[in-house]
Amino acid sequence: LWPGKVVTEVAPVGPFWQAEPEHQDYLERYPNGYTCHFVRPGWKLPVRERAAS
Repeated sequence: LWPGKVVTEVAPVGPFWQAEPEHQDYLERYPNGYTCHFVRPGWKLPVRERAAS
């Protein structure tokens, strides 16, 4: 799957900021609105109205 070793760095947490209001409760407002944004063959970004239905 991946030719190299996987390494995870454990470090102290930094500053935290609340997201803007339009990002709060996103999945509650758009239950089917999240999708993986990695480009892959044949994939198109869904239209928000269609994704939410």
